[in-house]
Amino acid sequence: MLQPTPFCNLDCGYCYLPDRANKARMPMETTETAIVRAIESGLVADKLSIVWHAGEPLVMPKDWYREADGLVQEHCTNVVVTHNFQSNAVLVTDGWCDLFKSINTRLGVSIDGPEHIHDANRKTRTGKGTHRSVMKGVECLTANGMSFHVIAVVTREFLHDFEAALDFFEMLTGQGMNSVGFNVEEFEGDHRDTTMDHAGDTRRRFRAFMRECYRRHMAGRLHIREVRAYDRFVKNDCERPPILKKTQQTAPFRIITVGHDGDFSTFSPELHGVDMGQGEKFIFGNVNKDAYLDAFANPVFARYMNDIIDGYSACRKACPFFDACAGGSPGNKFFELGTMAGTETLFCDYRIKETVTVLRDEMGLSPIVAEHSALKAFARLQP
Repeated sequence: MLQPTPFCNLDCGYCYLPDRANKARMPMETTETAIVRAIESGLVADKLSIVWHAGEPLVMPKDWYREADGLVQEHCTNVVVTHNFQSNAVLVTDGWCDLFKSINTRLGVSIDGPEHIHDANRKTRTGKGTHRSVMKGVECLTANGMSFHVIAVVTREFLHDFEAALDFFEMLTGQGMNSVGFNVEEFEGDHRDTTMDHAGDTRRRFRAFMRECYRRHMAGRLHIREVRAYDRFVKNDCERPPILKKTQQTAPFRIITVGHDGDFSTFSPELHGVDMGQGEKFIFGNVNKDAYLDAFANPVFARYMNDIIDGYSACRKACPFFDACAGGSPGNKFFELGTMAGTETLFCDYRIKETVTVLRDEMGLSPIVAEHSALKAFARLQP
C-alpha cells in the first residue's frame, strides 16, 4: 500500500486518518525506491498489487500516476502489476477514466447508499453532503464503460434503512458496479467512537441486514463481498487445519504500507504511523535508507510481532470462529483493547461472528459452538 498523499478532499465523520488535511506528496524517487525495495527483498513473485490509499488518490495529478506506472513496469519485469484505487469518486473525469484504462487498474468507489444515508457521514470540510458529486463521478465512469466495486460503511443510520441501501446498490449494478462490500463502522485511529454498539436493537438490525444480503446475493440481484468470502467457510464446517491459516494482517510483509515520506510498516495498514505511546510510532524503517526485511532486527518490530503472535494464539485457542478470520485484525485489537495480544473486539463480533452465524442459518447449517471450533478441527489431525 502506497500513500501518494495523506490529503483528502472530504471530511467523513468516521474517517480514521488523523492527517487528512496534510497536502504533502510522495516524491517520485520515494515511490521508485519503495518498488525497488520490494523487488530486491524477494517478497514479489509473479504478481504485485499496489494499493493507492490512506488519502484520496485522485487529488494527485494524473501524470504522477503515469510516471509511477512507467517506473513500476521498468522494475517489475515478468510481474503482473495491478493498480488499486479506492476513491470517493468526486474528482472522476473523462481524463481519469483514460488513465484507468491505460494501466491495469482495479477501481473501488466509496459510497454508503442513497443520499440520506450517504450524506449523514460523507461530507465536505464545510459540512455539505457529497452524494450528488459522487454520483456525477459514477455517471462518468458508466459513460466511459468503467466497471468498479463499491465499499460502504455500515453505521446505525445505515441499518435503520438498509433495504433502501440495498435497493440503491442494485440500481448501481446497471451502472458498472460489479460487487459491493460492507465495512462495519470501526473504533479506529482518529475515529474514537462508533455507532455500532452491543445494543440489542443494533444487533437485531444487523442480523436482518445480513439475511437480506444473503438472499439478494443468492438470487443474483447483488454480488456481495461478505457472502462470497464466507461461503467456503460455512460449507467446509471448519475442517481445514487452522495452523495453516494466517491473514495478510497477521503475517509480516504480506502487506507493506509506505507513507508519503517513505516510512514503512507492515501488518494492519490502519496502524501505520500511529502513536503507540511513550513517543513511539508504528513505523519500522524508511525506504530511503532501510530495506524492508531489516525490520526483523528492529526491537520495536519484534515486540509488536510477538504481541500479534500472542493474540493470534489466544484467538486460536479460545474462539470457535477462528477458522473464519485466522486471528483477526491487529489494528482493531489495538484500537479497541489497547493491545494486539487481545482477542474479541466489537469489529470481529459483527464482521465475523454475526455475519457467519447468519449465513450458516440461512444455509440450513448448525450454529458454530465449541465442538465446531477450529481448535478441535486441528486436534483431529494430531497423532
